[in-house]
Amino acid sequence: GLRVPTFEMDITQLPPLEKRSYGRACFFAGAPDLLRDQLWSSILENILPELYDTGLSLSIHHKNWDKFLFMFHNNPVVAAFAATQLYFQNITKNPPAEGDDFALPSWHSIGWQVWFDPELIAQWMDTRSSLLIPGIVDTMLIAHGPATPSRLPISSLYNHIHTLGPIEGGGWTLTYWLDLFTRSLMLLQADIEDREEVDATSSVTDTNFEQQCADFQRLDRLEGQNKGAFAIPMSIGDSLKRYYRLCRKTLFSVSLEVLCPMASPAMLSEVVHELNRRGIHVATVSGYDWTQVSGLGRMRQVVLVPDNAPVQAAPLSEIRLVHHYHEIEKAVASGRLHAGDSVLFNGGTMITFRKIASGKRKQKSYTIAPSVIKAIEEIKRKFSITLGVYTDEASLDSYAAGVLIAAVNRHASVFDHGFAWAGIDTAIGNLVPTLTTSWTGLEGTKRFEHHWETHTQNRPNIALPVVTSPGMVAVEIVPRPAWQSTDGDLQAGTKAMISSDL
Repeated sequence: GLRVPTFEMDITQLPPLEKRSYGRACFFAGAPDLLRDQLWSSILENILPELYDTGLSLSIHHKNWDKFLFMFHNNPVVAAFAATQLYFQNITKNPPAEGDDFALPSWHSIGWQVWFDPELIAQWMDTRSSLLIPGIVDTMLIAHGPATPSRLPISSLYNHIHTLGPIEGGGWTLTYWLDLFTRSLMLLQADIEDREEVDATSSVTDTNFEQQCADFQRLDRLEGQNKGAFAIPMSIGDSLKRYYRLCRKTLFSVSLEVLCPMASPAMLSEVVHELNRRGIHVATVSGYDWTQVSGLGRMRQVVLVPDNAPVQAAPLSEIRLVHHYHEIEKAVASGRLHAGDSVLFNGGTMITFRKIASGKRKQKSYTIAPSVIKAIEEIKRKFSITLGVYTDEASLDSYAAGVLIAAVNRHASVFDHGFAWAGIDTAIGNLVPTLTTSWTGLEGTKRFEHHWETHTQNRPNIALPVVTSPGMVAVEIVPRPAWQSTDGDLQAGTKAMISSDL
């Protein structure tokens, strides 16, 4: 049966976020809510027992709250928890009518931080063969990567991350991730059936939930790559069929945050189409290297939902990630950013606070000055771009989270893409700043952006090629206007134009 864990964590309720672009890194900041939930903590214990034990130990001993959140990045069980919580909240308010078309979910999409096998990318760059794309998608690694910058070359980084367990920043390839996600839904479905049977018979027997858990416990697990996953996973098709059976009329939608420096727009466009073919909608593709996402927003998406007619979906959004909002104006001046582009910056860069303070005194001084909002609004107006914010929730305390959510809600016209918030509606209250530290969501993303730039300085030339594979997209370089920083006249630039023969 279900047991309530001894979970000790100061959880702070936050105001509802009115506009969420996506749940970054699989809603990893929802892990505290999951562990406080009797059913879902038991689901995590049965799906990923080692992670459950480690998370519970950290919470009981009040240690390493940032490490606690870090190890839940890209976690399929947390993603299933967040997605279904928000799904059921939405259908309670807005039940779908019979015959309604498929729609994007109320949470918009699940964020995946993705890495690609460099050997397969190199083969694709040599041959441009679409036959390689299914393999590139099958080996796509959904993972954060190590907590500290790695000095490994690009060619070795993927394999290194693949050998890490989730506690160290590793993750799972697509089939194994979806298998763990779906088995979480299977346990949820079993619990729903148990509740329905109790309501109908008013008696309790051996439950579907207990039987399903016993079945899972008999299965072998993997060590090394895809650590902790079941040795024989369900196929991607079977996984998605189960998802669509539970979350009816709700597209399985993901947002790809590209962490692989070798990926090009042409390759990513084929990856998106392959995901569509398998029943997965892609809401956004984002990256710190903006050339990787340029032009992808013009793709058409036709999602082949299992056992349903193909679904014509809206084009994806190409998102450029940047650390500080001050960098946006510099990017426009250098011709890297253009009218109509979409940018997400770290919202923590807007927050100011007392330097000579600590604890609650420092937290209560967190503020976003009206002059900062005005400056961002002026950048948006002047350059005709759309904006949103993200943050590193593993270094974000509850006070800073509340300040950011309030600002995004209050200034919805400024933040078109809202907040790529990885939480649900709470934050950990145990993160307390000192005289030398503050928890405003900056540390992790700042370190990673520097690490990413180091790896891309000498990467191979991956200029946009023309792709003419049947059923895929054609990509070509055409002149693109860019804003000058002086008088706004147009100058020559480049843009990847993407059209589809689907």
